[in-house]
Amino acid sequence: MKTLIALLSFALFLGAADLESVKKEPDLEKRSDKALDVASDVLKLARALPGEGGSISDLEKDMDTMIEAVELSLKSLRDIGKKANKLTRFYKRGELRTRELQKQLDNLIQALAFDNRPPAEKAQARLNVLHDEFLFGVMSGK
Repeated sequence: MKTLIALLSFALFLGAADLESVKKEPDLEKRSDKALDVASDVLKLARALPGEGGSISDLEKDMDTMIEAVELSLKSLRDIGKKANKLTRFYKRGELRTRELQKQLDNLIQALAFDNRPPAEKAQARLNVLHDEFLFGVMSGK
């Protein structure tokens, strides 16, 4: 049990380090995709926490990292400098992936004890806003 928790903590550290390497990616479109990959990986780690007896602080770190990664993805698309209707493919990809993150996060919240839900619910509210921003990028077309 302690080994698994140590492994999850190490993986969490790698997730944060991985996000730093994503920030160094010069191609903004690739940075956007890689940031969403990090968000997905971190959420997978967070989903393992309830069954393994992980702590609330680990959950909070995972949620913060996930949200930071999705925000980095959206910011990268905005930093390209083109209008959203010229980047519809990337916004659509972000919208689909954040929708999948929403579903997984919803499942995580259902698996958590009621007292342990606030960090995940806070992340869920922010993820909903970010998803809507990706969706707006898709719909703001022609």
